[in-house]
Amino acid sequence: MKTSITSAVLGFSMALALAITSTPAAAQTKITVGYTAVSEFLPMFVAKERGLFAKRGLDVTPQQLAYSSVMPAALQSGSVQIAGAASPVLLLANDNGMKLVGVAGTSVHQRESNAIGLVVKANGPIKTPADFVGKKVGVPGLNAALHILTRKWLDDRGVDTRRVTFVEAPFPQMGDLLRGGSIDAAITADPFLGRIVQSGVGAMLFPVAADLPAGFSNMLYMTTDAWEAKNGEIVKNFRLALQEAIVYAQAHPEDARADMGKYIKLPPQVLAALAVPSFDASLKASQLTFWADTMSQQQMLRAVPKLDTMVAK
Repeated sequence: MKTSITSAVLGFSMALALAITSTPAAAQTKITVGYTAVSEFLPMFVAKERGLFAKRGLDVTPQQLAYSSVMPAALQSGSVQIAGAASPVLLLANDNGMKLVGVAGTSVHQRESNAIGLVVKANGPIKTPADFVGKKVGVPGLNAALHILTRKWLDDRGVDTRRVTFVEAPFPQMGDLLRGGSIDAAITADPFLGRIVQSGVGAMLFPVAADLPAGFSNMLYMTTDAWEAKNGEIVKNFRLALQEAIVYAQAHPEDARADMGKYIKLPPQVLAALAVPSFDASLKASQLTFWADTMSQQQMLRAVPKLDTMVAK
């Protein structure tokens, strides 16, 4: 009798263990997040590589896209559920009738930042702001964030930007375009800024950042308002994982750079010298005011933007 009871207990225990080990792991929500190859998205890479998304039930697939400007279309098509883009993209998309909302921040502007700058052809003709008149300036996208900032910077110095030719120049090609003389200058950002300067093709003429107000949102994560309304908990966990990643990156900067290197392919010397932005995963409507004012001054918006409606609570 004792042997039978023992065998029964052992059999039950083995069956229970088998049932536990064969039970699938808790299902995780799969989302694809679009990004461009800039350092603002470092927290997302850290959250992915360090399991911080997974800890919150998210299976995040980062998907690199060429430009911030394509993010609204990617959201509308459903190829990505969340998109990382320059902040003006959100305002322009909504001004054009789309219903998008910002769900998390990436970085906020700091005046001491060296992450963006106007570079000119080495030994070229541009020495002062006035020298930009009649010249060709490469921008990563027409009416994109850096184009807006360049126009503002020149406007503030009395330069008539209608007499400056702005041409679209993808970040990776700016160095070659400077070398070949297709453009005389470019507004660019790390990691491409560092590569241009280190190669000797171009020289930093003006860092730009010091002449802009601190605290505005450089880039952000956004989604459609319909998706956000149905997935508020996912948005919350996404934001919390990013914030945790920021804390990790501050404590382990070398690990964070290595994580970023998996998604933004860079030579080791460029990766090591890369300027890291000031990150903040929270996003406030007030951080978009600078863009709303500047874009209105440049007559880019048809209506006064309702910023409070463009940021998820």
